Formats: sequence, C-alpha cells, structure tokens
Amino acid sequence: MIDCIIFIYLKIIHYSPAFKMIFIPIENITREGLYNYYLALMLVKENYRVCIGDQRIIQSLALYSGSKNLYIDKSLAKVKSNWYKKLPKNLSLISHDVEFTGTQYGQHFCDVRYSNEGVNRSAFTLFHNEYERSIVQKFKKVKSIDLLGSWSFNYSKNLSLDVESESIKEVKEKFGEFIFIPSNFGGYFRKEGKKEFLKWAKNHFRGNAYDKFMIRIEKRERSREKLISTIKEIAEKFKNEKFIIRPHPTESSSAWRSINFPKNVDIYSGFNASSMVSASKAVMHNGCTTAFDAHLKSKKQIFFYFSDDEYDWPFKDLCSFSSNKENCVKNFKEFLSSNSFSKAPADLIPETQNFFEGFSKAVGEILSPDEEIFKEYIKFRLISYIKSIRLKSSHKFLIENYEALLKYRKKMINLLDLDLKIRSYRSYEILESNK
Repeated sequence: MIDCIIFIYLKIIHYSPAFKMIFIPIENITREGLYNYYLALMLVKENYRVCIGDQRIIQSLALYSGSKNLYIDKSLAKVKSNWYKKLPKNLSLISHDVEFTGTQYGQHFCDVRYSNEGVNRSAFTLFHNEYERSIVQKFKKVKSIDLLGSWSFNYSKNLSLDVESESIKEVKEKFGEFIFIPSNFGGYFRKEGKKEFLKWAKNHFRGNAYDKFMIRIEKRERSREKLISTIKEIAEKFKNEKFIIRPHPTESSSAWRSINFPKNVDIYSGFNASSMVSASKAVMHNGCTTAFDAHLKSKKQIFFYFSDDEYDWPFKDLCSFSSNKENCVKNFKEFLSSNSFSKAPADLIPETQNFFEGFSKAVGEILSPDEEIFKEYIKFRLISYIKSIRLKSSHKFLIENYEALLKYRKKMINLLDLDLKIRSYRSYEILESNK
C-alpha cells in the first residue's frame, strides 16, 4: 500500500511542471528530527513547498521529480556518489553537514564527506562557522555563500527549552540531578556489530582510503577505552554524583551495558540528546557536536582529550574545562565546584538572530517561493521507515509563538511520524532500551 502511494505521488510531482518542492531528508530522527522539522516549518512560512521525511523515501521522491526542485542534504558524502550521478539536472542541491565537528580530521574528513560528484552537483554548502569553511575549502572546491550558521543553532538557543519542556521534565523526574555524557564514537559499538561494520568499511573504501579510515577508527576506539576508564575513575571518586551515558544514535545500548560501570553510572537512550543536555547539571565528553547545543543552552561542560591531536580539537573553547586522563579527578573536582561558563569566540557560533532571513534569500535565488501554497489535495502521511523509534504520548502545545508557526504544518508534506504538536519527547524512545 505504501509503495503504491509513493508511486502515485511520484507521478503527480513528475507531471506537474509548476510543482516546485524543497526536499528535506532525515537520516536519523533522534538527532535531526526536531531542528529539521523546525526548518521545514520556517520554509513553509516563507511560502516554499516542503516535503520532509525519512532519507530513503525522500531520495526516491527527489530522484524522480520532474519539475525544478531543491534538495537540502546533510552532507555530500562519498557513499552517495551513485545517487548524485542519477539526479535529474533540474534538481538543485545544497548541503549542510551535521557532523561538521569532524573537520578536525582535515583531508580525510573532506574526502569522506565531500564526494566529487556531490560537490559538482551542489549549488552551495552552508557552513556552520568560518573554521569549517576554511578546512573544507582547503581540500575541496566547494561553493559557499556569505551566510554562516545553522537552523540547529536557532532551534537550540531559541526554542528547544519550550518545545521540549515535557521531555525535559520527564528526564529530571527519572534521573534527578546528573552529569550527561554523550557518546560520539559509533565504530565497533554500532548496532550491526563489529563484524558487519568492518564488512561495510571494506565495501565503501578502497586501498589507501580504507587504511586511513581504519587507522582513524582504531584511534577512536582507543579513545573510547580511555574515556570509559576515566568515567569509572571519576564515578568511583564522586559517588554522590550521577552520570548518564547516552549511546550515539548509531550505537547499540547493549554494548555500553556490557561494561562494568560503578552503580552511579547509567546507560540510557530513551530521550533525545537535546532534552538530556537541557535537563543535566553539566556535560562531559570527548569532543562532540553536543558541545554546541550545550553552549547555546549555557551549560558548563568539560572536554576530555587523550592524545595531542584531540587536545587540538578546534571547538574546545566551547567548554568550560579541558582535561587529560592523568589529571581527570583533580580537574573534574574543580569543574564541579566552578560556576564559570565558557565564552566561546563569536566566530564559532555566528549570530543567529537574522539567520533565516539570509537563508531564505539564498534559497530564493535557486527556487522562488510560490504566491499560493498548494492546498491539501495530497492528504497522506507515511510512517517513517526508522524502525527504532516509536511515539509514546501527545500533549497539546501551550506556546503561543510556536503555535503560530505550527499552523503551517498542514501546508507541507510530512512523511515522518512526527509532529511538533507532540510535547513529550519520550516519543524518541529507542526500543532497544526497553529490552
């Protein structure tokens, strides 16, 4: 039935010359769902036609769309090279890499995240900050615009506390006061297991590229081991503190639970990282994108590094403290007692106030907004193919300014089983965590 609906919809947009559409794919709903839904609403508010959904469905829709459309991709990754080759010429492509903190790996990051096919097809890449732009353009001839920033920054700073208030409340009720530790490793803890992960790597990388990739993975696994050891040491010394580790969205919770942590360390993936950051008293990590979210929410955070190149993590100024393993207990004690909050350089997180004005202008140069949004003659929703997510409960929105924005949700095609009228973000509960 679902395949039939997709086929009918593909025919509609293929034979509708005036049907211009902005496609927003979601690869991982727990990480990207909230702020990309926010982006979709803001674009519809500006009279753009928007279709948002699971990446696999959106890729199919975009591939066979017949009129001039725009695809907002999360990266120009090498693994999607064959898809880029098949794209219709009238489909414009822009990218905004959600994993941009990996730019610390320089050329290797750029080779993996910016395929030649993707770069050649894209109209421009929206960079989060000047550092990201300088590193990527050092190794790749990527087109950019003057605008820097991200809709995710806007969401974290201006809306997340209100939109996720019910979820934040649930987190606090469940855990009380805690230190949040987000994992940013993936690697051998991925849900498919180490054997399948290595098989995947061999299929996607060849020769020297595979060797470089595996060197990086092995190095990250050594850092994971040191972070685990650091967490154990700190948790043993600070028995009155509670520590919650949230596995990376690609990781298996059971892999983390197999580790013998002290009793005041818990593993939980039942809430999205944004709500966990908001509910926590502080954040500790090994160099994670969550650092931006924590900084925008005025959370103090400590960054642990285990090698010279990790010490040079370009975004460590977002954190109040940095520490190596040898001095972890001493530095963590100072971190806990301190009320200092990092004042990161402005060029790491550009001003967000006029972001959408600039972004809408850039989009408008590619795809003009329609004077009249299409009416609801396509009234269907497809449940996302993301099998690890389920909806729990719904609550009516009570936020006046966001309610005004939500009225536009009926004017877009939403292929996600997600609607921001849902206040409880236990809706992102990972089924695996209930086993």
